[in-house]
Amino acid sequence: MIEFRKRTLWLIGCLCLLGFSGCQFVPAIELPDILGTPTPQPMPTPVGDTLDYNITGNNFDVTIGIGQTQPGTLLTFVDKQSSDIFNVKIDGLDAVKRPGDSFNWQGIVAPGTYATYLLQLLPSLNDVQLLANGSVTVSIFDPTPREATFPERNDSSLIYQNIEIDYLIPQGVTMPGTTLVFDREESGLVTFSGTEGFPQYALGDSLRWEGFLRDNVFVTHDLKLIGMETNGLRVQGTATLRVFTAPLTTTP
Repeated sequence: MIEFRKRTLWLIGCLCLLGFSGCQFVPAIELPDILGTPTPQPMPTPVGDTLDYNITGNNFDVTIGIGQTQPGTLLTFVDKQSSDIFNVKIDGLDAVKRPGDSFNWQGIVAPGTYATYLLQLLPSLNDVQLLANGSVTVSIFDPTPREATFPERNDSSLIYQNIEIDYLIPQGVTMPGTTLVFDREESGLVTFSGTEGFPQYALGDSLRWEGFLRDNVFVTHDLKLIGMETNGLRVQGTATLRVFTAPLTTTP
């Protein structure tokens, strides 16, 4: 019985050694061979093009009558408690403000158009008006500039004026918010493509371009060709945006 056990244990030991030795020669199996290619992580949805126009400093003025709302926003002047206390609504919520306080709002003002108002209340000389000024940024989503003249429309629009423009345009690049492509400069003469008008300007000349950024957003650029720099053409001036709540029904 003891001899049988010895032989049995010896046989088991040999089998274990053989198994261990065999394991050393088995090629390693990589996980991708079993599981396949790992599933890629989801990527965020790409954001479309956005064109921002800025009215900086305190160049945007607001006057709101009692019981009225600033067009395109949810900034409402309810009434006035005293000479320096205003009852207002912001996004439909009640607030009490004094001169010098912030009066801010951001949201969609028209299809494809978003605005951020950073305003400050001003002292008012009467009880029926709220005065404020500050800065505004207007963002145009997925703009497609199209040269055109301003159409005659009976409906009102949101008008943003005194927008500062300061562009450095490399050769072969389109000026933002326009169809103008800076082709070249030779001996002080600048040539643009992408326009139906006369394409050549001297450095120092004024330049006006107007057209649509979207079907409901019209822009007028009043610019000046400042001069050539190492990386391109310097252009400065102002722009005026007219934003309609509905697209145009007419064709250019």
